Amino acid sequence: HSDKVVISDIDGTITKSDVLGHILPMVGKDWAQIGVAQLFSKIEENGYKMLYLSARAIGQSRATREYLRSIRQGNVKLPDGSLLLNLTSLISAFHREIIERKPEQFKIECLSDIKSLFGDKNPFYAGYGNRINVRDLSLMYVTLTNFVIIFLGCLGLSSSGYSNHENLYD
Repeated sequence: HSDKVVISDIDGTITKSDVLGHILPMVGKDWAQIGVAQLFSKIEENGYKMLYLSARAIGQSRATREYLRSIRQGNVKLPDGSLLLNLTSLISAFHREIIERKPEQFKIECLSDIKSLFGDKNPFYAGYGNRINVRDLSLMYVTLTNFVIIFLGCLGLSSSGYSNHENLYD
C-alpha cells in the first residue's frame, strides 16, 4: 500500500473539451490536450501511478481504453493506468453528466472506495480536472490530508495545454 496515485479526469482534461471529447476521437480526430502525454509520462517516470477516472458509462470502456492508448504526441504515448468508469448504462451516465451536471456523485463513491483500500494512508497525491465545481467536490471529499488539485485554466494552461506543466513533478 505504498503507491502514490495521480488521478486524471478524461473529458475536458485529457481531451480539449467535455462533449467533443466523446465524439471527435471516434471519428479519428486528435482531440488531446497539448503536452498531456509528455506530462503524464513524466509523472509516471517519477514513481506515480496514473488513474484515469470518468463518468462515462461502462459500455464505453473499450472505446475509452483504445482512445487513451492511441494518444501519442511526438514519440511519447500516454502512460497506462487504471481506468475507472461508471457502472450504469450509457443513457444514465449521459443524463447524470450532461443533463443533471452531477458526475461527482459517481466520482465521490469511486474514489472513496479506492481510498478505503489503503486504510489510514491516503494514496492520492494529485488530481487533474477541468471544472472546479465537479472535480473540486469529488477529489476534496475523499481526501483528508494534503492533496494537490490542478485545474486546466487556473495556471494559464487554456491554449498551451500541459506543455509548460512538467516541472511540477521533478
